[in-house]
Amino acid sequence: MAQYLTGIDLHAFLENPLLGQEAIVEGLIFKDTINIFYSDPSCGKSVFAVNMLASMSTGSPVFGHFPMTRAYRSSYLQLEGSREEQLGRLKEMMADIKVNLANIAWHDDPIFVENPHSQQEMFDQLLEFKPEVIFIDSFYCLTSKGLSKDEFFLPVRHLVQQIKKLTGATIIILHHSLKVQYDGAKKVEKDDPFLGSQYLKAFVDMMMYMKREGDNQIVLKTTKASRNNEGIKKLTLQFNKSNWCLKVVEEGTCASAITEIIAYLNHAFKKETEITVDMIVKNTNLTKRHIRRLKNDGHFDKICSFVEANGLPTIWKKL
Repeated sequence: MAQYLTGIDLHAFLENPLLGQEAIVEGLIFKDTINIFYSDPSCGKSVFAVNMLASMSTGSPVFGHFPMTRAYRSSYLQLEGSREEQLGRLKEMMADIKVNLANIAWHDDPIFVENPHSQQEMFDQLLEFKPEVIFIDSFYCLTSKGLSKDEFFLPVRHLVQQIKKLTGATIIILHHSLKVQYDGAKKVEKDDPFLGSQYLKAFVDMMMYMKREGDNQIVLKTTKASRNNEGIKKLTLQFNKSNWCLKVVEEGTCASAITEIIAYLNHAFKKETEITVDMIVKNTNLTKRHIRRLKNDGHFDKICSFVEANGLPTIWKKL
């Protein structure tokens, strides 16, 4: 397979450009991206990731809310903590989430940038399983030198790029935030306590900061939006202690792209009989490319019809 596009191949690609990013988890995780979820220790990053992994194995709605078009094969690179504890949590989740274990590979072998042998062993495992999504838990475990200095992060970046090129997988990284600081007895709150080199921030496609609120809620806020700004901005999840499952709390949670457009269409069609894409862009947080992709996938066929004319915007008409 060609490693670059030129001539006829390049022309063919330009004739059928991508209309926005292809979603793996609609509104949250997109294909061919590197994503970071980071928080203070013991906030629930691993539980968050395993919930997502479980739903991906069957294509079930993630957190009971975000739709998927199909199931995905996922590798979970557990680089810290107890595998038995994590798998015990997965077993409890299976009472509430449909899981296909054949679509999950669990790795707990160490992998270090300083140890080429450990890298090759992991590469061999990934090539054998052929995952479409790879979870890395936790990111700092890839090196013994830390991630705050640029010269220490760059070899880690190269390792992640190797994994992505080898597998073609979407990468989901779990990472720690800055060390908690106190002013006397009071915790110092920061809007974005990101830990790591600025090269790391530039390297990834999307970042969300995770905070615990009370005993049973986790709130995530986007600190770096995905390409084309197609993802949600904020997410609130309710934790069920009995089965380790997380569910979306509707109030205070930004809607997924499909939900947001459908809500707008239902509202607008009470007053209008015709709507244009420009009107949707103006009243939602979505780009034209993303809206066209969702339209081409048939998400709005039960709500409206479409009239296209040369040189004129597409008209969306209420059914």
